[in-house]
Amino acid sequence: MSFCVLAKENPFGDIVALEGEFVRTFLKDMPPEFVKLYVFCQYALTNDVRCGSISELASACAVTVESVEAWRGYIDIWLADLKYVSSALSAELSAAPDYFAEAKPAIEAMMAQAGHPVFDADGILQKGVILRHLALPGHVKDSFAVLDQMAAWNDADPGCFIPSVMSQYTPFYKAAEHGIGRRITTYEYRRVVNYAMDKGLVQGYMQQKSSAKEEYTPSFDLTGV
Repeated sequence: MSFCVLAKENPFGDIVALEGEFVRTFLKDMPPEFVKLYVFCQYALTNDVRCGSISELASACAVTVESVEAWRGYIDIWLADLKYVSSALSAELSAAPDYFAEAKPAIEAMMAQAGHPVFDADGILQKGVILRHLALPGHVKDSFAVLDQMAAWNDADPGCFIPSVMSQYTPFYKAAEHGIGRRITTYEYRRVVNYAMDKGLVQGYMQQKSSAKEEYTPSFDLTGV
């Protein structure tokens, strides 16, 4: 489950200012999600990445209930992804057959920790969870299953998160070998959006198909770190 956190401060303290062997020694026993977050933290602080007055830290790693708890007191806004429900699909595309079993409780922990979304007088989000789903080509049925879970959370506690249904999938590298070597069609995405609306997930974000462009995809080569 990818996630982005909006943090009040850098939870690593002055560690981001340190370099060389000490940093490597410091990080070697840290959980993988902390190491990856540290890397982006370096980039964020170096390049003054901000959302309003709040530093933005991001990662593309798995988050557990334990790591969510470790961030308690630092996180204002969680930007989480629920990618799959199907264990076969998550095994094929992410080598993680237990993805949904791990992601579900972690997202629930985020919602419990952050509480309902809160906006300021200017409509800027101050706290809460934005929960994203990226619709994939040829896998509309699994998107429906993801939306069923999102709707179940919303039905149990209306407004407990902000849904975001995305169309920006862009195929790279060996995507075609796994059956996702094309962008999602307008028809597929419209089916997913309509299903979300039918499930009551109407207070959130949708995307234009024009979001599926290579220029919006980072290089992932640690440039700037």
